[in-house]
Amino acid sequence: NYFDLRLGKSFDNGAKVQLTVDNDGYTPHQNGFKSPNSTEPEEGINDLAFRDPRVRDLYLQVPVGDGSLWAGARRIEWEDIRIFDFGNPFNVNGYGVGGSWDGTSVALSVEDREAIDTKGTDPTDDDVETPLKDVSAVLRHEIALGEGRALKPMFWIKQFGTAPENKDLNQNTIKGATAFRVGGIYSSWSNAHGANIGLWFESNPVSTSGSPSGTNTAVGFMASNSYEFASFGILTGVYLKYDSVKESSQEFKVSSNKKTLEADGTKTTNNQISSSIGVQPVYYATDKVHLALDLNYAASAKKLGWNAESRQGDANALIVTPVLRYAMNRNVMGTPQIYTSVSYGHYDWKVKSDAKGNPTDTLVTTQTGFEVWF
Repeated sequence: NYFDLRLGKSFDNGAKVQLTVDNDGYTPHQNGFKSPNSTEPEEGINDLAFRDPRVRDLYLQVPVGDGSLWAGARRIEWEDIRIFDFGNPFNVNGYGVGGSWDGTSVALSVEDREAIDTKGTDPTDDDVETPLKDVSAVLRHEIALGEGRALKPMFWIKQFGTAPENKDLNQNTIKGATAFRVGGIYSSWSNAHGANIGLWFESNPVSTSGSPSGTNTAVGFMASNSYEFASFGILTGVYLKYDSVKESSQEFKVSSNKKTLEADGTKTTNNQISSSIGVQPVYYATDKVHLALDLNYAASAKKLGWNAESRQGDANALIVTPVLRYAMNRNVMGTPQIYTSVSYGHYDWKVKSDAKGNPTDTLVTTQTGFEVWF
C-alpha cells in the first residue's frame, strides 16, 4: 500500500514552497535481501510492505539571478529510470540546501541514522543504538546535444556519521566511512518516445562504521523507454549490476525439496551479477482510466546471503501484475494517479510463506495506492 500527497505553492516572484508526505511503501514481491557485505540498511525490504507516514519534502525555493536556491527537507529525484520500484542511483534524500544555474545543479543534505553497535564479543553485552548524521553531496551538469537530447554527468559522495567512544553506554568509537558514485545519464524525448539511460561506478565501505576497513565496488547500468501510440503506451526497462566485494561469501544452492538454500560445497565468491527486465503495456480505456499489465523478471547469477531464521536469500522471480488506475495524465506513467493491482509472483525456490506460514514458491498480493498533487 502506498500514498503520496504533494502540496505546492508558487508565487509571482518565482518562489515556491513544497510539502510532500508519503509512506515510502514497498511491494512484498521485491527481492531485496541485503548481502552480508552490503552497506544498505540492516532491514531487508521484503519486510517493508508498509511504512509509517513521513514528511519527504518541506522546503522553500527562491529565484537567484538566472537560477534558484532551495533550503529545507527534500528528496531530489532526477530522471525516472526504473523497473518496478528501482530509482535513479543519484537521488538525494535529507535536509539541506541546493541550487541550480545554467544547467548545473548542486545539493548538500544530511540524513539521520541509528547505528547498532555492540562493544566486545561478550554475548551479554547490550546493543547500543547510536544517533548518527550522514552527509551527502551531489553535483550534476546538463549538456545539450541538440533538440530533445542531453547528456548529464553526475557525481555523488556520502560521508557516514562518526561518534566517539562512550564507556557509560558501552559504545565503541564509530570512525565513519565514505561512499561515492560517478556516472551519467543520457536522455532523449519527443511526443512519441522518451528514454533515460544511466551508467555508473560506485564505491561503498565494507562497514559504515569504518571498522573493518576496506571498500566494495560496483558497476551499474539502467535504462527505461516509453512509447506512446494512439490508444496505448508501453514502458520498458533493463537493470544490470556487477558487484565486487572485499570479503568473500559462501555460495548456496537450492535444496532438493526447494524449501531452503544449502551450502554449495566449499564454494565462496566475492562478486555477484544482478539483472532485471520489465515491460508494461498500458491501454487507455479513456483519458483517465488505464489498464496496465506489468511483467518483470529479476535474477541473480549466484545464491548468496542465506539466513535460515528469517528465510531470506537470493531468488529469481517472475512477477505478473495487472493494474487498474485512474490517472490525471494520459501517458504510460499516469502520475498522479489512484490505482489497485494484483501481483502473482513465481520464484525458483520456496522463499515465500503462505497464509499458514508454510514455504511456497508462489505469492499473490494486492496493492492499492494514491497520489494527490496540488
